[in-house]
Amino acid sequence: MPPGWPAGYPATLHKLRRGDAVSVFGWKYSLLAAFIGILLAGSYSIYLLVSKKIDKKGHIAFGPYLSIGIFIALSYGSEIISWYLNLMM
Repeated sequence: MPPGWPAGYPATLHKLRRGDAVSVFGWKYSLLAAFIGILLAGSYSIYLLVSKKIDKKGHIAFGPYLSIGIFIALSYGSEIISWYLNLMM
């Protein structure tokens, strides 16, 4: 380990800490990605509940929906944000 590195740094090199995504993508895109992921996961959960494929205690993975939200936010984030701000004015 090179001098001056924190103890355990190589072991935690692969882990993302809280706030890393915000510092990489910016708070606007991170908020948009979370919002899109929540909408997608909620929509799919409602579909599963209505179609009786899961019950109220069923679980779904949130990671894939968050990943889709991140992809959409990075691809079309500026257009979505400007559309939303124009809608509010």
